Amino acid sequence: MYSEKLILFLALISLSFSIYPIAVFHGIADGCGMKNTSMLVNDLKRDLGVHVECIEVGNGFWDSMMKPIDQQVEIACESIKSNPNFQDKFSILGISQGTLIGRYIIEKCDIKGQVIKYMSFDGPQMGVGFVPKINCGTFCDWILNLTVPMAYKFKDTIAPMEYLKYRYDRSYYDEHDVFLKMLNNDYEKYEDRDPEIYRRFTSLEKIKLIKSREDTVIVPRESCWFEFFDRDGKTVIPLKESDFYIQDYIGLRKMIEEGKVIFTEFAEEHVLYHIKEYQEEIVPFFLD
Repeated sequence: MYSEKLILFLALISLSFSIYPIAVFHGIADGCGMKNTSMLVNDLKRDLGVHVECIEVGNGFWDSMMKPIDQQVEIACESIKSNPNFQDKFSILGISQGTLIGRYIIEKCDIKGQVIKYMSFDGPQMGVGFVPKINCGTFCDWILNLTVPMAYKFKDTIAPMEYLKYRYDRSYYDEHDVFLKMLNNDYEKYEDRDPEIYRRFTSLEKIKLIKSREDTVIVPRESCWFEFFDRDGKTVIPLKESDFYIQDYIGLRKMIEEGKVIFTEFAEEHVLYHIKEYQEEIVPFFLD
């Protein structure tokens, strides 16, 4: 339950600031109508007093897993373009896999409006070193236990294969133009990188990257902060020592240097949070 003082405080703030509509993109094995996502959307609507909407990709639960992510982002893009609530300035809240869909909207979707703020909650921004753990029964256990060579054969069927960057053997990722490589402008030659991705990412006013301390789904969990394993598959390269940062593939370095990026750690497992974290880290971010 929220205290009357907190609700009054948020109401007074909302009268003093412009708060933009929020597009929410849920994670894998989830859906806009499922409990946790719908609760977060409804809580934000109530506490911010703005339009907050979960954008669905297909039928939600199954399509979030079994529809290739490059198809998911096209559906999301068309949904945003046709939605009257997102034709001007708006914010994006991505959850897990949804953080990549949200970033596609920022970097690649030909929208009329402009994304102002981007919150990434436990997002595999630099990929996952293993097939991500999905809790949805026997079928998901089968996905989790795929060998890596077999997993890549399903890249056009199982969504996470497009951001799988196997920690001990990155050859497939290096040799194929997978979704994540495009999204991160992750090309060795400068001329192969898309300057429009850099321009659009750096047009954001504020970014918050949330990492969960006990996350066992995103491996390594540091991927949520744009860090990943070294080629040895064991040690995680600190962000500021990575080529991604040094060469500034998408403009994250520029944004950090301008003080526009907030790194936040939650105490729970993957995409879980305490009420205090919601009150102090999630809600205030969207107050302009």
